[in-house]
Amino acid sequence: MATGIPTFLKRILNYVRALRDIPHVLHDVSVRLTTLERRTKQLSKQLTEYDHRLQNRTEKLSEAIAVTNKEHRNRTEKLSEAIAVTNKEHRRHTRALERGSAKVAEEVSRTNKVVVGIEPKARASVKAMSALTITLRTMQKMQTNDRTHRHDLDKRNAKWSKLIRGQVSALIRRLYMPQEGVTDVQTIKANRFQLHSQHEEDGLLTTLFHRAGMQSKRFVEIGCGRSGGNAAMFVKELGWTGLMLDMSELSIKRQRALYGHRPGMVSVCAKITPETINDILTEHGFDGEVDLFSIDIDSYEYWVLDALKVCRPRVLVVEYNALFGPTRAVTVPYKEFPADAPRLYRGASLAALEKAAQSKGYRLILCEDEGCNAFFLRDDVISELPGITPIEAFRPGLVRQSIGDRIIGEDIDFFQVLSEKELPLVEV
Repeated sequence: MATGIPTFLKRILNYVRALRDIPHVLHDVSVRLTTLERRTKQLSKQLTEYDHRLQNRTEKLSEAIAVTNKEHRNRTEKLSEAIAVTNKEHRRHTRALERGSAKVAEEVSRTNKVVVGIEPKARASVKAMSALTITLRTMQKMQTNDRTHRHDLDKRNAKWSKLIRGQVSALIRRLYMPQEGVTDVQTIKANRFQLHSQHEEDGLLTTLFHRAGMQSKRFVEIGCGRSGGNAAMFVKELGWTGLMLDMSELSIKRQRALYGHRPGMVSVCAKITPETINDILTEHGFDGEVDLFSIDIDSYEYWVLDALKVCRPRVLVVEYNALFGPTRAVTVPYKEFPADAPRLYRGASLAALEKAAQSKGYRLILCEDEGCNAFFLRDDVISELPGITPIEAFRPGLVRQSIGDRIIGEDIDFFQVLSEKELPLVEV
């Protein structure tokens, strides 16, 4: 039975092996020590450089702190001086205020004594002042009413002065001018007068019907307003019958109050459009022939005239827009007016209306001098009276028209205004 190696021999073998490995271990230790020494030198050098930089920064910071402390001391000294001055001024003002308060208190005391003595008189004065204020306000109100009344009177005086001048002129023309037949436009205009119309259309229409004859004595007035329009004289003075049309309920109520009792008179509240004109005329029995047909709706005159088919008037009167001039055949388009469109953006030019009338067998014979209405005759009515061109018949509007502070024709061209506002026109 074999026995193992003794324990002490094992220990000797381990020592021998360890001694054999010592040179290698010493070599590793030497290498590591060399590396550690080199690293230590590097760190020492970096630490020296860092200490140097830190010392420089510390010196600069110390200098900056010294400068700042010096400035702080200067500012503190100045602030202390300013505070001292302010305190001195405050004490001086306080003493002055105390003296002033004492004086005010004395004055208040004296005033109170005086007020106690004059209080009854003051109450009487206040009462008198109140009555005087009421009187002044009443007088101001009366003056305002007086100015308004005078303004209304001035407007009425101007209106009636113009009417009276026109009536006197008509009488003078009737008395002194030769009474010839209807031979030309000038003869017709010489017989103009205003009785119920707006621009002496009464005399012009009377002269035309004197020559052409009154056959049916019926009319259609589109846009009659409260006055009755161009047909008013023939209804009131000559007993004509006809159809009054207007979109204003107040205007139609007025017409019904005046003529509702008369047989043959019809007053209708309706908005006249190209789609409704023929149906309304037929419904109320005014298709066929009538003596007078007048259109004054301040909007779509051209389109209504162009759409007219069921009625054949002998004399046709249509309002034109003189701002469009005598040459261009234009009208506003048949659509809703833009909300910002000026009031003058309406109707059609004389040349456009003349085209529409000519296509239906009518000729243009004249325009009244105010530049509002154009007169047309059916081709078989007073055939010896020749038609004239829109350029010959055209009359400009006598009332100055303006948009804002610009006067049309003087400051700006009307077509330029429409172009600026991008408002379209239709060439016909």
